[in-house]
Amino acid sequence: MEATEQTFPAGRAELFLPRLDSKAAENKALVLFHRGHETFGRWQETVDLLNLDDGAIFAWDARGHGRSPG
Repeated sequence: MEATEQTFPAGRAELFLPRLDSKAAENKALVLFHRGHETFGRWQETVDLLNLDDGAIFAWDARGHGRSPG
């Protein structure tokens, strides 16, 4: 999986949105939602265990957590 970092607008904040793409990515995506006090980094073990190789994975840091302001 290749990681890219981006943000997306959410009201008055730009939330951190990491994206993981497989080299053989097709038109598939998995969006991971975490509990309010967590960050994308807490999903890394799950992402590794899923071993998905045909799509993209998204999971943003909620406002005020991880690398998102607020």
